[in-house]
Amino acid sequence: MTMAEEPRAEGPVTPSSDLARLARARLATGLAWLRRLWTDERAFFIALTLFNVYLARNTFRPGIWADNDSVCHYAYLRHLVDEFYPATGTFFGWTPRYDLGAPFLVYNTPPGIYVFAAALSKVAHVSPLAALKAEVVVAYLSVPLLGAALARTFEDEPRDLPKFAGLALSLFSSELFGLEFYFKNGMLNPAVGVPLAMATLLCLRRAQRAEGAPALRWIAAGAVGFGATVFVHLLTAYMLALSLGCFAFAGGFRRLQVLLDAE
Repeated sequence: MTMAEEPRAEGPVTPSSDLARLARARLATGLAWLRRLWTDERAFFIALTLFNVYLARNTFRPGIWADNDSVCHYAYLRHLVDEFYPATGTFFGWTPRYDLGAPFLVYNTPPGIYVFAAALSKVAHVSPLAALKAEVVVAYLSVPLLGAALARTFEDEPRDLPKFAGLALSLFSSELFGLEFYFKNGMLNPAVGVPLAMATLLCLRRAQRAEGAPALRWIAAGAVGFGATVFVHLLTAYMLALSLGCFAFAGGFRRLQVLLDAE
């Protein structure tokens, strides 16, 4: 005859143990959600774009960005919309509006950013300031997406490199640190020129990978992208080089992931 073993008494349940179990459950749920987000590329880039919209939220407050460069660009835009274009019917020429009446070339930088903003202001019936902000924010949001598309052309079977590239471009944009758009406070022309230059590179990479008529179409699109880049800013190259540096950073994380998976 054997005696049944008495059940082992468990320790008392305390609020701290309940809190620990709740924290572990929440952590497990969060990690599972992040894994699903990482494996679903469409959802990942939607979430990344929404994150960048949140980072740029201060742009939508009243007023212009608080730096000299943006104030000058906005003054040029208002002069184009309110005075220069109505008087001349063009966006390029000389004006006595600046430099104490001395002839001033409109504009001392290529006029693409002003022409795009002025056209958007007229078509969408919004203020020139709102159009300028919308133009720069769209350019800012497009850089991680264009970077990911460009990274996708580096591999025959893309895996996670496009996501690493898009994430690196988002994390290294200076907007994360409250310094406006891409590496230099208030540099609005290059901020619009960088995505145009990336789009040009993307078109040329796809032309290299295509054959026949599709390759010619991509070359033509790349030529348009290059022309648009020159029309916006001639000093975009250094910002593009900084942006492309993020690809090397993303590639390092990609190699780290491969090593971890091998183990």
